[in-house]
Amino acid sequence: MAADGLAEDRELAQALTEQLRKTIERRLLPALKVGAKRAELHRRPAWALRAYEYLPLWVCLTGLGLGGWSWALALPTLAYLGYVLLDIWVLPQQRLTKVLRDLALPVWLAAAYPWAVATFVAPELQARFLQAPAWILGLMIASLLFPFHWTSYYDTQRFLRGLSIGYLVLWWLEVIRPEGAGHGLQVLWLVFVIAYALVIRHRHWPFVVAGSATYLVLLWWFSPERWPVELLYYAGAGVAVSGYVYVVKFTAHDGRGA
Repeated sequence: MAADGLAEDRELAQALTEQLRKTIERRLLPALKVGAKRAELHRRPAWALRAYEYLPLWVCLTGLGLGGWSWALALPTLAYLGYVLLDIWVLPQQRLTKVLRDLALPVWLAAAYPWAVATFVAPELQARFLQAPAWILGLMIASLLFPFHWTSYYDTQRFLRGLSIGYLVLWWLEVIRPEGAGHGLQVLWLVFVIAYALVIRHRHWPFVVAGSATYLVLLWWFSPERWPVELLYYAGAGVAVSGYVYVVKFTAHDGRGA
């Protein structure tokens, strides 16, 4: 009897060990391989100047050649080129440095924005482009697009579909629940973006939530009129659209099983 019990315990231990081995091979090892691959990519030498990274230099040379010297353009460009060259020649490569390298051009665009307004916008209209609402709009666009430089193609496609569906839902709401303040689309889209980021947890989703929530609060803060209660329906529609694109799989376009 003792021998039979010992044999059964040995068989059970072997079965558990085999099950553990299969679980590790199925889940842990692939995750470790992906992590090692990402770490290897992050440690690779910095890229040389890519084609689009020459844009600030060409804009600066053209702008200074046609319009004369401008510190508003020269300083951001010199800082941008200095950082890129520092990244190529000096900085140790890791995930953070590669993320900052990708963000360098958007930061230059924001820094050179006042020069662009002064150069290309009529003087009587420049104040409108430099007021807080214009910067808030830029914050909204940045918070919407920021993560999708790194995130997966499938999540990006679902995000873009959600924006399109939200636009269609907006027209339906304007028929049955018109809000009158003109903020319906922004509220619906921003709530969708926040809900989508919280549900999907794509790359850098905390930045998206922070940026979109900040925009929503500032939009309310700077609005001269009180927001109508009907905007709650638009906010609810944003949450509903996020849930829809999360639950419904677009198999006809994604090639994935339902």
